[in-house]
Amino acid sequence: MKYFIIFFFLGFVFPVITSAQIDSLYEALSESIEEDDGLSEILEELQKNPVNINTVSREELRIFPFLNESHIDSILSHRPYTQKRQVRQILDKNTYNFLRPFFIVKPIPDLLNVQITQRNYMPMYKVKGIKQGKFRGNEYDNYSKIRFQSSESITGGFLIQKDLGEDEIYDHYSGFLQYQNQSIKIILGNYQVQFGHRLILDSPYSLQKSIFTLAPARTKNSGGRHYLSSSEFTGFSGIYVHYSPLKKISGNIFYANTLRDGNIDDSNNYITSLNYSGYHRSNNEFRKKDLIRENTLGGIIQYHAAENIHIGFGAVNVEYNPSLVYNESRRNYFQFSGEQINLYSLFFHSHFEMFELSTEISTNQFDFFSHSYNLLLPTSTGGVGLKWWHIPKQFQSPFGHSFSSSSNFPQGVQGFYVGLEQRINEDIHCSSFWTLEKDLWRTYFDPMPTSTKDFLLNLNFKVTEKTDLVFRYQFSDNSYYNKDYPTAISKFRRKFRLDFIKHITKNIRVRSRVEKVFINYSDYLSKQQGTNLYQDISWQVSPILNIRVRFSSFITDDYDSRIYEFENDLPGTFSNYALNGKGSKWYLLIRLNVFENLRLWIKYRTIYYDGVPTIGTGDLQSEGNTRQDMRIQFSYSY
Repeated sequence: MKYFIIFFFLGFVFPVITSAQIDSLYEALSESIEEDDGLSEILEELQKNPVNINTVSREELRIFPFLNESHIDSILSHRPYTQKRQVRQILDKNTYNFLRPFFIVKPIPDLLNVQITQRNYMPMYKVKGIKQGKFRGNEYDNYSKIRFQSSESITGGFLIQKDLGEDEIYDHYSGFLQYQNQSIKIILGNYQVQFGHRLILDSPYSLQKSIFTLAPARTKNSGGRHYLSSSEFTGFSGIYVHYSPLKKISGNIFYANTLRDGNIDDSNNYITSLNYSGYHRSNNEFRKKDLIRENTLGGIIQYHAAENIHIGFGAVNVEYNPSLVYNESRRNYFQFSGEQINLYSLFFHSHFEMFELSTEISTNQFDFFSHSYNLLLPTSTGGVGLKWWHIPKQFQSPFGHSFSSSSNFPQGVQGFYVGLEQRINEDIHCSSFWTLEKDLWRTYFDPMPTSTKDFLLNLNFKVTEKTDLVFRYQFSDNSYYNKDYPTAISKFRRKFRLDFIKHITKNIRVRSRVEKVFINYSDYLSKQQGTNLYQDISWQVSPILNIRVRFSSFITDDYDSRIYEFENDLPGTFSNYALNGKGSKWYLLIRLNVFENLRLWIKYRTIYYDGVPTIGTGDLQSEGNTRQDMRIQFSYSY
């Protein structure tokens, strides 16, 4: 503990404390979500395979959440570029810094480029499922990926992956082959499709609530993208074609024949629902694997009525074999049951110098309509974003999401969102959002509909040229019912965070964080709180060696007052740990550029919980109060 105090103190004693930028785009986006849905791997691939800014399409630029249509117009209209820094002249400094790692200006040579990535997790403890023989495999996690590119037109890749406890090294696999030129894109294998505003076709690069507070109000028509990810429950397997023979009309068609996991009702052997866990460790989990064949046929037509007005229509047919059947009960009343879903969507987008307006209206074969309306009012120093959505309880969409949830089959919610960004001056940047979402019907457990309110305020202060102070306040009010109380209970969660970030030298950066969480309940239950402190040090020892170490301490009253802490990890991975109880942890992350084309990452991590005989629950429980693990990844390209 004394070493933690020493390192934490270092972050405060220096009189100057990093640029108003959050550590990196990767961390900024990852901290906005609690579970990974493939976004981290998309960012890693974009960093390793930056797009050519002189040939990139408007749809590809829309992947980046911090770009609005005015930014995209400026980037496209100023082409060609001879240097990447020319983009900085037409974008603000913050946006350019986020964009820089993903762009190049030189054409890719017409030669074969191959990238090989190998990753392994090696926990130094055994969980109950392995010790008692409930899991079919060992404790090691494996990830192997090969990606190649022969030109800007042809790319491809293949991935195999297994989780802890799974016995087959290829338990999950995905791959693709893509051809693309100015008018056509063809993807064979695994891909994702994103059109409209999350209602029927969504993907990981649609952000929810985050410090990019204007992103939810921006256009999401980014089209189809190849899918090479360890995320097992998203994406399609088949063929996708984008064709734009005319300047004003473009078409997209896709067909997929995808195997999905399913949940089984043992009493009658019916498949009752899709299973999204992706785990096949025990015999019970393994018997759920690939039970359902999902056939999907979809088409999207877009008409560019003018340079800044776009209209699109999409239709998707989904068939399940065997069909899904649930027990007739109030608990499952609006759960999807059957073998077919037909979805239709009409979306519109227009952008002018003073505003962006977009909407999506979707329906299914039962004629229940979902709506999403979005308005962005950008300014030279920030802007305001507004969003309203309505999804009825009868709406069925297996690939869509509601704004505030990543759960599939969104239904029975309505909400309103306001986002604000403002650069007050060169030294102060403010971002904030407010969200109100309410359920549209009672559930089996809740006698009346419930609601949720969220507020965030994030302030970046540039104290000096090499120092930042970042303050964040977040408040949420969630109503729910408890069987022991006659009326709804309001759960109030307040979170305060203070970061000091300082570049001591050009190669050494120190980051200190204090985070406090308070949980209050309306009149009925006791109050809880939690505290998290950490000190992070990053040292670029030499051009070939980077060392990062973090010391962290936490104490919370219970799981309700848990604090999520994002950790820097191996590229393409997501580590956002829920810390509860009392304990401490530290990790060491080493990045080594062994040769020009060979990079190695090693991470050692240990976490200690005070006064507990075991860690974890169920089959993932391990004995003792300490867990240690080693993670290794190398990436080689030629």
